[in-house]
Amino acid sequence: MKIITSRRSQSLLSAISFAAVILAITRPCTAIVRWVDTDATLDELNPVEDYNYSVGYASQHDANHDINPTSPTLTLTDGTSIWGDIRAFNGSTIAMQGGTLLGDIDAYETSHVAMTGGEARGLIAHDQSSIMMSGGTIQAVGAIDAGTVSVTGGTVLTWAQFFGTSTATISGVTIGSGGVYNIWASGESNVTLSGVIVSQDVLVDDAAYLVASQTTLDRDLLVQDNANAAFDGGQIGRDVSIINDATLSISNMQIGGSLTVRNSADMTSLHGSRIGNDLIIDAPTSSIISSTQIGDSATISKAAVEFDAVTVVHATSVSTGGSLLVTSGDTKVQMLGGSVSHNVNLSGRAAFHLIGGTIAGNLDTTGTPTATLTAGYIAGNIHAGGGQVMLNGTSVAGDAVADRFG
Repeated sequence: MKIITSRRSQSLLSAISFAAVILAITRPCTAIVRWVDTDATLDELNPVEDYNYSVGYASQHDANHDINPTSPTLTLTDGTSIWGDIRAFNGSTIAMQGGTLLGDIDAYETSHVAMTGGEARGLIAHDQSSIMMSGGTIQAVGAIDAGTVSVTGGTVLTWAQFFGTSTATISGVTIGSGGVYNIWASGESNVTLSGVIVSQDVLVDDAAYLVASQTTLDRDLLVQDNANAAFDGGQIGRDVSIINDATLSISNMQIGGSLTVRNSADMTSLHGSRIGNDLIIDAPTSSIISSTQIGDSATISKAAVEFDAVTVVHATSVSTGGSLLVTSGDTKVQMLGGSVSHNVNLSGRAAFHLIGGTIAGNLDTTGTPTATLTAGYIAGNIHAGGGQVMLNGTSVAGDAVADRFG
Protein backbone atom coordinates (compact mmCIF):
# COMPACT_ATOMS: atom_id res chain seq x y z
CA MET A 1 0.00 0.00 0.00
CA LYS A 2 1.29 3.45 -0.89
CA ILE A 3 0.03 6.50 1.00
CA ILE A 4 0.77 9.71 -0.89
CA THR A 5 -1.78 12.09 0.58
CA SER A 6 0.77 13.85 2.77
CA ARG A 7 3.18 14.30 -0.09
CA ARG A 8 0.42 15.71 -2.26
CA SER A 9 0.02 18.58 0.17
CA GLN A 10 3.76 19.15 0.26
CA SER A 11 5.54 21.75 -1.83
CA LEU A 12 9.23 22.20 -2.42
CA LEU A 13 8.66 25.91 -1.97
CA SER A 14 8.14 25.28 1.74
CA ALA A 15 10.55 22.37 1.97
CA ILE A 16 13.47 24.49 0.81
CA SER A 17 12.55 27.73 2.51
CA PHE A 18 10.55 29.48 -0.18
CA ALA A 19 8.54 31.02 2.64
CA ALA A 20 9.02 34.56 1.40
CA VAL A 21 7.36 33.70 -1.88
CA ILE A 22 4.49 31.95 -0.13
CA LEU A 23 3.86 34.85 2.24
CA ALA A 24 4.06 37.36 -0.56
CA ILE A 25 1.01 35.91 -2.32
CA THR A 26 -2.41 35.83 -0.74
CA ARG A 27 -4.91 33.30 -2.08
CA PRO A 28 -7.97 31.53 -0.70
CA CYS A 29 -7.82 28.10 0.86
CA THR A 30 -8.49 25.46 -1.82
CA ALA A 31 -9.59 22.33 -0.02
CA ILE A 32 -11.28 20.73 -3.04
CA VAL A 33 -9.18 18.35 -5.15
CA ARG A 34 -10.11 17.59 -8.72
CA TRP A 35 -8.69 14.26 -9.92
CA VAL A 36 -7.53 13.91 -13.52
CA ASP A 37 -6.93 10.43 -14.96
CA THR A 38 -7.48 11.17 -18.67
CA ASP A 39 -6.24 13.90 -21.00
CA ALA A 40 -7.90 17.24 -20.27
CA THR A 41 -7.67 20.89 -21.30
CA LEU A 42 -8.46 23.92 -19.16
CA ASP A 43 -9.33 27.18 -20.95
CA GLU A 44 -11.58 30.20 -20.67
CA LEU A 45 -14.64 27.97 -20.99
CA ASN A 46 -13.51 25.50 -18.35
CA PRO A 47 -11.32 27.36 -15.82
CA VAL A 48 -12.60 25.70 -12.60
CA GLU A 49 -11.00 28.27 -10.34
CA ASP A 50 -11.32 27.04 -6.77
CA TYR A 51 -9.59 23.66 -7.03
CA ASN A 52 -6.35 21.80 -6.48
CA TYR A 53 -5.55 19.33 -9.25
CA SER A 54 -4.00 15.86 -8.87
CA VAL A 55 -3.09 14.28 -12.18
CA GLY A 56 -2.53 10.54 -12.59
CA TYR A 57 -5.35 9.01 -10.50
CA ALA A 58 -9.14 8.99 -10.64
CA SER A 59 -9.72 9.42 -6.90
CA GLN A 60 -8.19 9.84 -3.47
CA HIS A 61 -8.84 6.15 -2.83
CA ASP A 62 -6.85 5.11 -5.91
CA ALA A 63 -4.03 7.47 -4.98
CA ASN A 64 -3.84 6.23 -1.39
CA HIS A 65 -3.74 2.59 -2.51
CA ASP A 66 -1.68 3.20 -5.66
CA ILE A 67 -4.20 1.44 -7.90
CA ASN A 68 -5.26 2.24 -11.46
CA PRO A 69 -2.49 4.78 -12.09
CA THR A 70 -2.60 6.68 -15.38
CA SER A 71 -0.32 9.10 -17.21
CA PRO A 72 -2.55 11.75 -18.77
CA THR A 73 -1.73 15.22 -20.08
CA LEU A 74 -3.32 18.26 -18.48
CA THR A 75 -3.11 21.35 -20.72
CA LEU A 76 -3.63 24.92 -19.48
CA THR A 77 -4.38 27.57 -22.11
CA ASP A 78 -5.24 31.27 -22.14
CA GLY A 79 -8.18 32.14 -19.93
CA THR A 80 -7.48 29.49 -17.31
CA SER A 81 -7.50 30.83 -13.74
CA ILE A 82 -6.70 28.40 -10.92
CA TRP A 83 -6.28 29.44 -7.32
CA GLY A 84 -4.84 26.13 -6.17
CA ASP A 85 -1.90 23.82 -6.88
CA ILE A 86 -1.29 21.08 -9.45
CA ARG A 87 0.41 17.76 -8.62
CA ALA A 88 1.44 15.32 -11.36
CA PHE A 89 2.14 11.61 -10.73
CA ASN A 90 3.00 8.43 -12.65
CA GLY A 91 4.77 10.08 -15.57
CA SER A 92 1.91 12.48 -16.26
CA THR A 93 2.43 15.71 -18.22
CA ILE A 94 1.42 19.28 -17.40
CA ALA A 95 1.51 21.54 -20.45
CA MET A 96 1.10 25.17 -19.43
CA GLN A 97 0.61 27.30 -22.52
CA GLY A 98 -1.26 30.17 -20.88
CA GLY A 99 -3.53 31.15 -18.05
CA THR A 100 -2.86 31.91 -14.40
CA LEU A 101 -2.01 29.50 -11.58
CA LEU A 102 -1.66 31.11 -8.16
CA GLY A 103 -0.18 27.93 -6.70
CA ASP A 104 2.65 25.59 -7.67
CA ILE A 105 3.11 22.79 -10.17
CA ASP A 106 4.86 19.82 -8.51
CA ALA A 107 5.98 16.92 -10.71
CA TYR A 108 6.48 13.52 -9.02
CA GLU A 109 7.41 10.03 -10.22
CA THR A 110 9.05 10.90 -13.56
CA SER A 111 6.28 13.32 -14.53
CA HIS A 112 6.96 16.22 -16.86
CA VAL A 113 6.08 19.93 -16.90
CA ALA A 114 6.37 21.99 -20.08
CA MET A 115 5.74 25.72 -19.66
CA THR A 116 5.62 27.97 -22.73
CA GLY A 117 3.33 30.70 -21.43
CA GLY A 118 1.08 31.87 -18.63
CA GLU A 119 1.87 32.62 -14.99
CA ALA A 120 2.47 30.33 -11.99
CA ARG A 121 3.96 30.65 -8.54
CA GLY A 122 6.46 27.81 -8.67
CA LEU A 123 7.65 24.85 -10.76
CA ILE A 124 9.19 21.99 -8.78
CA ALA A 125 10.63 18.68 -10.04
CA HIS A 126 10.79 15.70 -7.64
CA ASP A 127 11.54 11.99 -8.06
CA GLN A 128 13.41 12.11 -11.39
CA SER A 129 10.71 14.29 -12.89
CA SER A 130 11.52 17.09 -15.33
CA ILE A 131 10.63 20.72 -16.01
CA MET A 132 11.16 22.55 -19.30
CA MET A 133 10.42 26.26 -19.29
CA SER A 134 10.75 28.32 -22.46
CA GLY A 135 8.19 31.04 -21.75
CA GLY A 136 5.79 32.43 -19.18
CA THR A 137 6.38 33.94 -15.76
CA ILE A 138 7.00 32.20 -12.43
CA GLN A 139 8.05 33.22 -8.97
CA ALA A 140 10.49 30.36 -8.43
CA VAL A 141 11.81 27.13 -9.89
CA GLY A 142 13.41 24.21 -8.06
CA ALA A 143 14.34 20.54 -8.11
CA ILE A 144 14.96 17.83 -5.52
CA ASP A 145 15.58 14.06 -5.47
CA ALA A 146 17.20 13.81 -8.93
CA GLY A 147 14.71 16.16 -10.58
CA THR A 148 15.74 17.93 -13.80
CA VAL A 149 15.12 21.55 -14.77
CA SER A 150 15.72 23.37 -18.06
CA VAL A 151 14.98 27.10 -18.34
CA THR A 152 15.64 28.70 -21.73
CA GLY A 153 13.14 31.54 -21.71
CA GLY A 154 10.46 33.33 -19.77
CA THR A 155 10.84 35.17 -16.47
CA VAL A 156 11.87 33.88 -13.03
CA LEU A 157 10.92 36.63 -10.61
CA THR A 158 12.62 35.49 -7.40
CA TRP A 159 14.94 32.50 -7.29
CA ALA A 160 16.05 29.02 -8.38
CA GLN A 161 17.08 26.35 -5.84
CA PHE A 162 18.35 22.82 -6.47
CA PHE A 163 18.94 19.94 -4.02
CA GLY A 164 19.36 16.19 -3.79
CA THR A 165 21.41 15.25 -6.91
CA SER A 166 19.14 17.34 -9.12
CA THR A 167 20.28 18.79 -12.45
CA ALA A 168 19.52 22.23 -13.86
CA THR A 169 20.41 24.13 -17.03
CA ILE A 170 19.49 27.81 -17.18
CA SER A 171 20.32 30.07 -20.11
CA GLY A 172 19.47 33.52 -21.36
CA VAL A 173 17.16 34.60 -18.54
CA THR A 174 17.18 36.93 -15.54
CA ILE A 175 16.69 35.55 -12.03
CA GLY A 176 15.05 38.48 -10.25
CA SER A 177 15.47 39.88 -6.77
CA GLY A 178 14.00 38.26 -3.68
CA GLY A 179 15.15 36.18 -0.75
CA VAL A 180 18.65 35.55 0.50
CA TYR A 181 20.05 33.69 -2.52
CA ASN A 182 18.65 34.02 -6.03
CA ILE A 183 20.41 30.79 -6.99
CA TRP A 184 21.19 28.04 -4.48
CA ALA A 185 22.87 24.82 -5.61
CA SER A 186 23.23 22.23 -2.85
CA GLY A 187 23.17 18.52 -2.02
CA GLU A 188 25.30 17.25 -4.93
CA SER A 189 23.17 19.05 -7.48
CA ASN A 190 24.66 19.96 -10.86
CA VAL A 191 23.80 23.41 -12.23
CA THR A 192 24.83 25.05 -15.52
CA LEU A 193 24.31 28.77 -16.19
CA SER A 194 24.81 30.44 -19.56
CA GLY A 195 24.10 34.09 -20.25
CA VAL A 196 22.15 34.41 -17.01
CA ILE A 197 21.68 37.62 -15.01
CA VAL A 198 21.30 37.09 -11.25
CA SER A 199 19.98 40.12 -9.39
CA GLN A 200 21.36 39.20 -5.97
CA ASP A 201 23.53 36.39 -4.52
CA VAL A 202 24.57 32.86 -5.52
CA LEU A 203 25.33 30.08 -3.02
CA VAL A 204 27.00 26.79 -3.99
CA ASP A 205 27.40 24.33 -1.09
CA ASP A 206 27.20 20.75 0.17
CA ALA A 207 29.17 19.08 -2.65
CA ALA A 208 27.18 20.76 -5.42
CA TYR A 209 28.74 21.66 -8.77
CA LEU A 210 28.00 24.88 -10.67
CA VAL A 211 29.52 25.98 -13.95
CA ALA A 212 28.71 29.41 -15.41
CA SER A 213 29.61 31.17 -18.65
CA GLN A 214 28.93 34.80 -19.58
CA THR A 215 26.89 35.16 -16.40
CA THR A 216 26.36 38.31 -14.33
CA LEU A 217 25.88 38.32 -10.56
CA ASP A 218 24.84 41.68 -9.21
CA ARG A 219 25.99 40.86 -5.69
CA ASP A 220 28.02 38.07 -3.99
CA LEU A 221 29.19 34.54 -4.77
CA LEU A 222 29.76 32.07 -1.90
CA VAL A 223 31.20 28.61 -2.57
CA GLN A 224 31.56 26.37 0.51
CA ASP A 225 31.42 22.89 2.06
CA ASN A 226 33.06 20.70 -0.61
CA ALA A 227 31.27 22.43 -3.46
CA ASN A 228 32.91 23.08 -6.82
CA ALA A 229 32.29 26.04 -9.14
CA ALA A 230 33.77 27.38 -12.37
CA PHE A 231 33.06 30.81 -13.91
CA ASP A 232 34.15 31.91 -17.38
CA GLY A 233 33.16 35.35 -18.62
CA GLY A 234 30.78 37.87 -17.14
CA GLN A 235 30.97 39.76 -13.87
CA ILE A 236 30.33 39.58 -10.14
CA GLY A 237 29.20 42.86 -8.63
CA ARG A 238 30.58 42.44 -5.12
CA ASP A 239 32.61 39.81 -3.25
CA VAL A 240 33.64 36.21 -3.94
CA SER A 241 34.30 33.86 -0.99
CA ILE A 242 35.62 30.29 -1.15
CA ILE A 243 35.64 28.43 2.19
CA ASN A 244 35.50 25.00 3.84
CA ASP A 245 37.12 22.68 1.28
CA ALA A 246 35.37 24.24 -1.70
CA THR A 247 37.00 24.70 -5.12
CA LEU A 248 36.65 27.56 -7.59
CA SER A 249 38.20 28.54 -10.90
CA ILE A 250 37.65 31.93 -12.53
CA SER A 251 38.57 33.22 -15.98
CA ASN A 252 37.75 36.39 -17.90
CA MET A 253 35.64 37.83 -15.08
CA GLN A 254 35.17 41.27 -13.58
CA ILE A 255 34.85 41.11 -9.78
CA GLY A 256 33.72 44.36 -8.21
CA GLY A 257 34.76 43.57 -4.63
CA SER A 258 37.28 41.22 -3.04
CA LEU A 259 38.19 37.57 -3.66
CA THR A 260 38.83 35.58 -0.47
CA VAL A 261 40.02 31.97 -0.12
CA ARG A 262 39.96 30.49 3.41
CA ASN A 263 39.58 27.32 5.49
CA SER A 264 41.19 24.68 3.25
CA ALA A 265 39.45 25.96 0.13
CA ASP A 266 41.19 25.82 -3.24
CA MET A 267 41.22 28.41 -5.99
CA THR A 268 42.62 26.31 -8.80
CA SER A 269 43.06 29.14 -11.30
CA LEU A 270 42.41 32.85 -11.81
CA HIS A 271 42.96 34.07 -15.36
CA GLY A 272 42.26 37.15 -17.45
CA SER A 273 40.22 38.79 -14.71
CA ARG A 274 40.03 41.97 -12.68
CA ILE A 275 39.47 42.13 -8.92
CA GLY A 276 38.24 45.54 -7.83
CA ASN A 277 39.47 45.35 -4.23
CA ASP A 278 41.62 42.77 -2.41
CA LEU A 279 42.85 39.27 -3.15
CA ILE A 280 43.18 37.30 0.11
CA ILE A 281 44.43 33.71 0.04
CA ASP A 282 44.57 32.17 3.51
CA ALA A 283 44.36 28.48 2.67
CA PRO A 284 46.79 25.73 1.57
CA THR A 285 45.80 26.19 -2.06
CA SER A 286 47.97 25.74 -5.11
CA SER A 287 46.90 28.44 -7.54
CA ILE A 288 47.97 29.80 -10.91
CA ILE A 289 47.04 33.45 -11.34
CA SER A 290 47.61 34.89 -14.79
CA SER A 291 46.87 38.11 -16.70
CA THR A 292 44.85 39.45 -13.79
CA GLN A 293 44.52 42.93 -12.34
CA ILE A 294 44.07 43.36 -8.57
CA GLY A 295 42.67 46.72 -7.51
CA ASP A 296 44.01 46.92 -3.97
CA SER A 297 46.28 44.59 -1.99
CA ALA A 298 47.11 40.91 -2.36
CA THR A 299 47.67 38.96 0.85
CA ILE A 300 48.95 35.41 0.46
CA SER A 301 49.44 32.90 3.28
CA LYS A 302 49.59 29.10 3.58
CA ALA A 303 49.57 28.80 -0.20
CA ALA A 304 51.70 28.04 -3.22
CA VAL A 305 50.77 30.64 -5.81
CA GLU A 306 52.23 31.26 -9.24
CA PHE A 307 51.63 34.73 -10.65
CA ASP A 308 51.98 35.13 -14.41
CA ALA A 309 51.82 38.74 -15.64
CA VAL A 310 49.70 39.91 -12.73
CA THR A 311 49.31 43.61 -12.03
CA VAL A 312 48.66 44.76 -8.47
CA VAL A 313 47.37 48.31 -8.82
CA HIS A 314 47.33 50.91 -6.05
CA ALA A 315 43.73 52.11 -6.31
CA THR A 316 42.93 53.49 -2.85
CA SER A 317 44.53 55.69 -0.22
CA VAL A 318 44.58 53.04 2.51
CA SER A 319 47.96 52.06 3.90
CA THR A 320 47.84 48.52 2.48
CA GLY A 321 46.45 49.48 -0.90
CA GLY A 322 48.47 48.12 -3.76
CA SER A 323 50.79 45.96 -1.66
CA LEU A 324 51.66 42.31 -1.99
CA LEU A 325 51.88 40.62 1.40
CA VAL A 326 53.25 37.09 1.58
CA THR A 327 52.93 35.72 5.11
CA SER A 328 52.79 32.66 7.31
CA GLY A 329 54.20 29.17 7.18
CA ASP A 330 55.63 27.80 3.96
CA THR A 331 53.77 30.13 1.61
CA LYS A 332 55.29 30.32 -1.87
CA VAL A 333 54.63 33.01 -4.47
CA GLN A 334 56.19 33.14 -7.92
CA MET A 335 55.54 36.24 -10.00
CA LEU A 336 56.38 36.16 -13.69
CA GLY A 337 56.36 39.70 -15.05
CA GLY A 338 53.68 42.18 -14.07
CA SER A 339 53.99 44.83 -11.39
CA VAL A 340 53.25 45.68 -7.80
CA SER A 341 52.44 49.38 -7.52
CA HIS A 342 53.25 49.65 -3.81
CA ASN A 343 55.28 47.44 -1.43
CA VAL A 344 56.09 43.74 -1.17
CA ASN A 345 56.17 42.49 2.44
CA LEU A 346 57.49 39.01 3.25
CA SER A 347 57.33 37.35 6.65
CA GLY A 348 57.47 33.96 8.33
CA ARG A 349 59.06 31.27 6.14
CA ALA A 350 57.54 32.69 2.96
CA ALA A 351 59.27 32.29 -0.39
CA PHE A 352 58.95 34.93 -3.11
CA HIS A 353 60.38 34.69 -6.62
CA LEU A 354 60.10 37.70 -8.95
CA ILE A 355 61.06 37.10 -12.56
CA GLY A 356 61.18 40.13 -14.82
CA GLY A 357 58.59 42.12 -12.90
CA THR A 358 58.50 45.54 -11.28
CA ILE A 359 57.98 46.60 -7.66
CA ALA A 360 57.10 50.30 -7.55
CA GLY A 361 57.58 50.52 -3.77
CA ASN A 362 59.82 48.73 -1.27
CA LEU A 363 60.72 45.13 -0.53
CA ASP A 364 60.62 44.41 3.23
CA THR A 365 61.28 41.09 4.96
CA THR A 366 60.87 39.90 8.55
CA GLY A 367 61.30 36.45 10.00
CA THR A 368 63.06 33.92 7.79
CA PRO A 369 61.65 34.37 4.30
CA THR A 370 63.50 33.90 1.03
CA ALA A 371 63.27 36.38 -1.83
CA THR A 372 64.77 35.68 -5.26
CA LEU A 373 64.66 38.62 -7.67
CA THR A 374 65.64 37.79 -11.24
CA ALA A 375 65.90 40.40 -14.01
CA GLY A 376 63.42 42.65 -12.25
CA TYR A 377 63.27 46.25 -11.06
CA ILE A 378 62.61 47.73 -7.60
CA ALA A 379 61.85 51.43 -7.63
CA GLY A 380 62.11 51.81 -3.86
CA ASN A 381 64.31 50.29 -1.19
CA ILE A 382 65.13 46.82 0.06
CA HIS A 383 65.07 46.25 3.78
CA ALA A 384 65.88 42.64 4.53
CA GLY A 385 65.21 42.42 8.25
CA GLY A 386 65.46 38.66 8.20
CA GLY A 387 65.75 35.71 5.88
CA GLN A 388 67.60 35.86 2.59
CA VAL A 389 67.37 38.14 -0.46
CA MET A 390 69.03 37.03 -3.69
CA LEU A 391 69.48 39.55 -6.51
CA ASN A 392 70.00 37.99 -9.94
CA GLY A 393 70.28 40.82 -12.43
CA THR A 394 67.68 42.96 -10.63
CA SER A 395 68.08 46.74 -10.43
CA VAL A 396 67.32 48.59 -7.18
CA ALA A 397 66.77 52.35 -7.48
CA GLY A 398 66.83 53.04 -3.75
CA ASP A 399 68.88 51.74 -0.83
CA ALA A 400 69.53 48.11 0.03
CA VAL A 401 69.87 47.39 3.74
CA ALA A 402 69.98 43.73 4.64
CA ASP A 403 70.87 41.34 7.38
CA ARG A 404 71.74 38.88 4.64
CA PHE A 405 72.02 39.10 0.86
CA GLY A 406 72.62 36.24 -1.47
